[in-house]
Amino acid sequence: MPSEFLLSAEKHIKIYPYDVDYMAIVHNVVYIRWLEEMRTDMLEGVYSMADSIEAGVTPVIAELNAQYKIPLRMGNKATAKITIKEMGKIKWVVGFEINSEAGLHFSAEQTGYFYNIKLNRPSRIPKHLVELYKKATA
Repeated sequence: MPSEFLLSAEKHIKIYPYDVDYMAIVHNVVYIRWLEEMRTDMLEGVYSMADSIEAGVTPVIAELNAQYKIPLRMGNKATAKITIKEMGKIKWVVGFEINSEAGLHFSAEQTGYFYNIKLNRPSRIPKHLVELYKKATA
């Protein structure tokens, strides 16, 4: 089990032609894809998707609040930041922002829980994740 738990992560976002519409503005759904990719990557070292499938307890999104601030365009040098804002026994909350030299483009907050696939019902967050979160925020 890893001893380091990241509460936040940042990465450069590369904008590809397939990410934009005919006005060279990033399509709304692309921001959500980037959020999902970063959340998955952030958990990879402590509870990967393979781990969750093997355990039969997977993360589920319950709510997503997104604010599109200013258009992100092809050519902007964008950086995304994701932060675990809250993690209890049942619920977790993740914050996400995309900024560039032009300012804040997008912010979102995602709330979720874990789901037991075999029992077909919500589950507690895996204990080791809660312990790692508590240790990182102590």
